[in-house]
Amino acid sequence: MKHRFVFVCGFPSSGTELLKSVMRAHPDVWLGEEFPFLPDLARRYGPEMLPGKAARLAKDLRRLDIYGHLTGDLAGAPSGLKGGGVQSFADVYGRMLSNVPAVWLGNKTPQYSEHLPVIKAVFPEARVVFIIRDVRDVALSWQRTWGKSRLWCAHKWCERMLGARRDLQRHFSTTSLTITYERLLVAFEGVAHELCEFLDLPFDQRMLEFNKHEDTVIDGKANYGRELLVSNRGKWRDALSKRILRRIEGIAFPAMEVFGYEPEVARAHQPLRAHEHGRARLNDAFALVAVGNRAVRRNRLRYRLTAIRVEIRKVLFRSVNRLWSWEGGSRVTGSGTLRLPSQMFVAWMFMRRAETMEQYFGYDLHIFTAAARWRWLRPLEYVAKGVRTLWLLAVRQPDVVWVQLAPTPLLYVAALYVKFIRRHAGIIADCHNSMFRRPWIRFPWSVSLLNRCDAVVVHNDKVREYALSAGITRGLLHVLEERPATQLAMDGAPRDSRTTTVVCPCSFGDDEPIEAILQAAAGVPEAQFVITGRVDRARGRHDISRASENVRFSGYLPRGQFDRLLQQATVVLGLTTLEGVQLSVAGEAVGVGRPLVLSDTEVLRRLYYAGTVFVDPRDPESIAAGVRS
Repeated sequence: MKHRFVFVCGFPSSGTELLKSVMRAHPDVWLGEEFPFLPDLARRYGPEMLPGKAARLAKDLRRLDIYGHLTGDLAGAPSGLKGGGVQSFADVYGRMLSNVPAVWLGNKTPQYSEHLPVIKAVFPEARVVFIIRDVRDVALSWQRTWGKSRLWCAHKWCERMLGARRDLQRHFSTTSLTITYERLLVAFEGVAHELCEFLDLPFDQRMLEFNKHEDTVIDGKANYGRELLVSNRGKWRDALSKRILRRIEGIAFPAMEVFGYEPEVARAHQPLRAHEHGRARLNDAFALVAVGNRAVRRNRLRYRLTAIRVEIRKVLFRSVNRLWSWEGGSRVTGSGTLRLPSQMFVAWMFMRRAETMEQYFGYDLHIFTAAARWRWLRPLEYVAKGVRTLWLLAVRQPDVVWVQLAPTPLLYVAALYVKFIRRHAGIIADCHNSMFRRPWIRFPWSVSLLNRCDAVVVHNDKVREYALSAGITRGLLHVLEERPATQLAMDGAPRDSRTTTVVCPCSFGDDEPIEAILQAAAGVPEAQFVITGRVDRARGRHDISRASENVRFSGYLPRGQFDRLLQQATVVLGLTTLEGVQLSVAGEAVGVGRPLVLSDTEVLRRLYYAGTVFVDPRDPESIAAGVRS
């Protein structure tokens, strides 16, 4: 019998135990307990192996079964699943996991959300159920149960949830199901039906009485072995102070936006600071020894020492396994190892292009969005971002670094990383048109460093001409045009057809005809113009004092709010006075299916020829006519 696998993952204290209990109540599903070493063994053994190596894998599986959930064995296994007696990692694990004749086998291990590409490599037909819970409740649970840092929890939650979302889209786009813990509680029966449909199984009433099919009750698990406790959510509202809530929300802000959790206090992303990180790690080390697990009645020193021994065992095994795995090269083979490509994309300001490309190139995306309010502080901002970026690169040590340019100082950081930390790493420069204009192209060594990159990627042929004129080597240049944005936050709210809303995203740069836009808005009083972006950047560049009553400056909007604004727009207005500028908002508007009014340039006409009205960006009457049409 060929095994079919399903894995439940997410984050600790996010409902994986409850979800496992519900799924395991179905007679055709058998889910074991956690097995955190599975990705490490997958890297060591690869997806296929000879029978002798399969026996060693079975021995390692049994030896590393620290939670005692393997109940099967290799007895009666065929000599090989393929020619030459080759056996698969998935088959060996399936036989060791259980001899129960279930349709679906698997386990629930929250940490698998960090290793989804590895799971895909050795279980190519597996399905994944991913559960996510409000970070504020998760952080509260971490502190109450284990005495661990709430801020470090928020940081890890944000990174892991965004990484898991990216990997699910890339590797399990049609074979994964994402569930929120809150929806599991309030729409329990509907989610149970959804799970059965996802696994191609008929619905079974026993799933609704899952607690009757669990033999044990786990301390601290409100919904394990007991009837469903629907009220087990939103406890953070009464338990967290405003100060702690602001930091948790600020640290986890990007992931909260993506997954639809509305921040209560924070208004922007505020990453974990260096001193908070150090204090959190010390706190967690102390808690491991002094606190243990408050929910467990056997929480004595002996129990805590056992937990510490398990953690040490994990660290030692993974350290040795990492060294072993690196010997065999970088591809998966039956007798070799599995080592996945290591790429990182670093940006010092948010541009949708980097996020859109992420699912195609498989890099880890890191965006440092904090910006100085005043221009004279900009050098200090770049120094701070440079230090944080270099530290991140030194810790992660990616094989390939993508950098979004401008600004040029980010290129300096990437060059320092390759020069002093990882000499054989590659650099790919994703250059926007501004990189080849003043002031960025005039920075010292900018052209020289670009010519030392492994590739220089530009948006269109016009920018390629600018790059050649600046002195970039022809063979390094690659044109990579943007796809429509596909990761916008869509809330499904209907648009008000009675109001004409014109959304005009701006950075208040020199190439944006702000005065012409304001004059055009005055000529279309029946429409509401919403101009986004930091208004303080207009100081000294544009006069916005004469804006008419139908113009609203929204200021900088967090990503989720901006996406929803685009969704509600009647028309999206994107204007520039420069040829070669591609306007990222055009791709975003296409992503939500909104009509466009764009500058009449050669590049924009070629890229956005359908559903677009082209206007003269310097002529207010032309802009007004384009909006009306």
